[in-house]
Amino acid sequence: MELAGAALTALADFADRGQDSHKFVSFVENYLPTFADATFVLYDPTPDRRTGPAQTPAQQLHKFFRNGLAHDFCIGWGGIQHREEIGGVGHGYLFQTTQGLHGEHGLGIVPREFVRDFQEGCERYLTALATARPDSEIRRAFARTFERVYLTKTAPPLP
Repeated sequence: MELAGAALTALADFADRGQDSHKFVSFVENYLPTFADATFVLYDPTPDRRTGPAQTPAQQLHKFFRNGLAHDFCIGWGGIQHREEIGGVGHGYLFQTTQGLHGEHGLGIVPREFVRDFQEGCERYLTALATARPDSEIRRAFARTFERVYLTKTAPPLP
């Protein structure tokens, strides 16, 4: 989950511009359609003053899975469970966890199915990039990030 979160963050930077959380959510909802199609509303026990609560599955994936694992080495709210442990779930591989003092809902993910969709989402992004017009926003965002990350490096790699 940590590696997928880091990869989604990096890919989102190649696909869009703006605030990191916005790019991440936009990428996930565009290229992993299970997230965009999930209609359940989730609870955020720690809403951000600037961005508000993370209530959609994509927002919770960013805040509690990607950020939680990257910064706290812990999924901060919600969690993962294998299909064998829970049987049928909500929308595809996403489901609502019930937690908190009053039965609030967090995001649950079936990890193996998420990884398959993540791989397919990467393919969907690369296909969209390859078939986009040269002057499209996706091509401009990719070129801008590629140049910043790979072409402006002047020093050799550190040993």
